[in-house]
Amino acid sequence: MNLSKYSRNYILCGDFDYHCLLCNETFHLTADTEKHIRWEKHRNNIKNQTQLPKFINDSISKITNFYYCGICNTVINGMKSVKLHIKNEKHKNLKSNPDSLTREPIGQYAYDYIELNREKITINTWNGVIAKKCIICNSTADDFSKHIKEQGHLIKLIQSEIVKSDGQYYRKINEDSFQCFTCKKVFLNDIFPEHSKKHVKNSENSIKQPGLTVSNSTWDELDLDGKIIIDMHRDVYSIDMKNKKAICKICQDIVHPARRHFDLHLNMHLKSDGKDGIKPASEFLIEPKDHGKRRSELAKYGRENYIKLNEGGKMGFCTLCDKKLSPHLCVFVEHVKGFRHTSHLKLKRMEHEKSTYKTFPLKKFISSLNYCKNLEMFRINTDYLIFKYGLLFLKEINFGSNKHLKCYACGDVYPSTEKYEHCKTTQHKTNFLAAKFIANNDDIILREIRQNLYHCGLCNEVLPFSKSLEKHLKSQSHMALMYKTTTLRPAIDAQQYYYQTLNFESLSTDVNDDSLYSKIMKAVYE
Repeated sequence: MNLSKYSRNYILCGDFDYHCLLCNETFHLTADTEKHIRWEKHRNNIKNQTQLPKFINDSISKITNFYYCGICNTVINGMKSVKLHIKNEKHKNLKSNPDSLTREPIGQYAYDYIELNREKITINTWNGVIAKKCIICNSTADDFSKHIKEQGHLIKLIQSEIVKSDGQYYRKINEDSFQCFTCKKVFLNDIFPEHSKKHVKNSENSIKQPGLTVSNSTWDELDLDGKIIIDMHRDVYSIDMKNKKAICKICQDIVHPARRHFDLHLNMHLKSDGKDGIKPASEFLIEPKDHGKRRSELAKYGRENYIKLNEGGKMGFCTLCDKKLSPHLCVFVEHVKGFRHTSHLKLKRMEHEKSTYKTFPLKKFISSLNYCKNLEMFRINTDYLIFKYGLLFLKEINFGSNKHLKCYACGDVYPSTEKYEHCKTTQHKTNFLAAKFIANNDDIILREIRQNLYHCGLCNEVLPFSKSLEKHLKSQSHMALMYKTTTLRPAIDAQQYYYQTLNFESLSTDVNDDSLYSKIMKAVYE
């Protein structure tokens, strides 16, 4: 992928992040970045930005408190570093051959994770957040949701070096240490060669994201999400599952059958408009070119099926299933036809089934209760681990410009800032205490919130009807979290985690329900 155009537009380009230094906006998809550089406000910012007269031949500009090299797509701190930078060989080579500024994709960005080397990397891990510390910026915080969006962090993130060794990806933090994405730890560089060679990738700890690539699959082996990705592109590509390739119907080029490659290749044709005798890509697109009309149709279909569009229509969110959706009509339709969505609809229409699980009320299930502030986690009866929001049936939803809070016990959505006030309400306390614990052999907190609506405390998800719950308990994502929790237990038993001493506060359970709920609230919010 050629980056010279983005570099001229002051877009700092990383492996998964595109950050506009002038507008202070960040994008993760090429299409969104292309849209941004055509934006009038961005164009005006370009016009108002001038290069330093002394370094105009080297495309050096000063932006607020740092310098930017438009040839190398690099941020430089200090004039002394600028003078050294323009003398290095890389800068000289790119100056004489700007088109050589390229970057090959190393993975796939999804809405709330990174897929790297067939592993699901959380956004926090990718941003260098480990045990409440940003190892890229060497700073600590209780909540990194704001920090990872700050320009200073983004510049350091994008300019950090990603190294591939023995099939694994690592981030070089500095001359002394590196971050292993698989282990989610930082190691000294002295042991890097040994760690790289002896690193054993745990398949249980790797969550394959369905539908991102079909290079090793057949159509029958793909799950619903994978088939949706393929179906979304069948009007543009001829998919050859047997030979593991896709052929572009526009230019007959062979394209690797993965979503990122589909989008990158199609974006090239979107600039064509029928030149050179090639049909414009718009004739092959599933969605109409009129984005206003497309968004209107999406919004209308969404309103009829409990799906909301965020600002700008870049993402859909099903309020029934608490699931983020790609903003395409075919994806919305397939989701609405899916098992979980139809099950939620049945539950909404009060089509109940008799529960077959053995359940217990709160006081009969809990014999001991401890809370660890470091991990924000409860330990129940020594065997069960559950994070605080999972226990309280709360889940934060990052959708749109503001954070929202979904309360599974009450079935409503609130501003995230109101979680404490909501938990204090009589309604929430009543619903919390009414939930029944389900006996199981996997040391997982499973509860029946109300008839036919179940909650997995490990994944903090709700499932309508027992069939959905059974399917969820066998899912790859659930099994992976089970594995991660298992690896956490020795640290909890030793009361030591990432050089932190873990302190578990014991909460007395020899009290009535109201008092126990008050103790839980006090542990979480004080």
